[in-house]
Amino acid sequence: KRSTMSRAAAAVAVRRFAASSGAGTSGGRGRGPVSWLSLGLTAAVGGGLVVFYNHEKQRRQTLVTSAKQQKSYGKPALGGAWTLVDMQGKPVTSADYEGKYTLLYFGFTRCPDICPSELVKVGTVLDKLPDGVMAKLRPLFISVDPNRDTLEQLRVYAKDFHPAINYLTGTKDMVDVITKAYRVYFIKANENEEDEEDYLVDHSTVLYLVGPTGDFEEFYTSNVSASEIARKIENVIAPRVDAMDSSGANPLAAISEFLSNLVPKVDK
Repeated sequence: KRSTMSRAAAAVAVRRFAASSGAGTSGGRGRGPVSWLSLGLTAAVGGGLVVFYNHEKQRRQTLVTSAKQQKSYGKPALGGAWTLVDMQGKPVTSADYEGKYTLLYFGFTRCPDICPSELVKVGTVLDKLPDGVMAKLRPLFISVDPNRDTLEQLRVYAKDFHPAINYLTGTKDMVDVITKAYRVYFIKANENEEDEEDYLVDHSTVLYLVGPTGDFEEFYTSNVSASEIARKIENVIAPRVDAMDSSGANPLAAISEFLSNLVPKVDK
């Protein structure tokens, strides 16, 4: 008996819900193409997609920005071997820069504001460095948009910034290798469904200083001034340049002196 009453109550509830959801501006005479239920489902799905996108963006950005909120002990495990292509179409590898320091910036040539301002800052940093430090440093712009950043596009783009900066691109797989090595966050944004070439790339804005053996040295976020970056880079490179110069100032003379001490002197 209770089961029969429960089924009857459920049937009444269903009829009431159907009547309420079917009521519209027409006074309930017909159900419109859009109901409150469909609107609710659409909003829920759209909200879920927004939440997922923001969560994924935050998760990947945390790899870089977490250093701002907490103390760092030691150096992050960043870097590794890579192969890219320069503006002349010549393959270049991380091994080509052994013996030199590199300053890496990841961006894309169609970036409307952040990349140009950061590259101008890089130019200011380079102008502030002493000649001896600059002789040991190779600044590199690495594209995270290989689909649109062609060699010609890079050559045109390079004309607007410091002449010491070299510009590299490559295939998607090549770019994936180096961006993963340095934990660079980037993702397409504001895509135009009618034009696959019309989009932006949301990416991290970090400069990486890499040592002459490929070891990661330091990184500088966008909130660090050009003067501070230049000071930090000089503090890393200058002492080592001075040490190398003093130890190798006249290697032939040092060898000659060492050999002469091995030969016993004979009085005439």
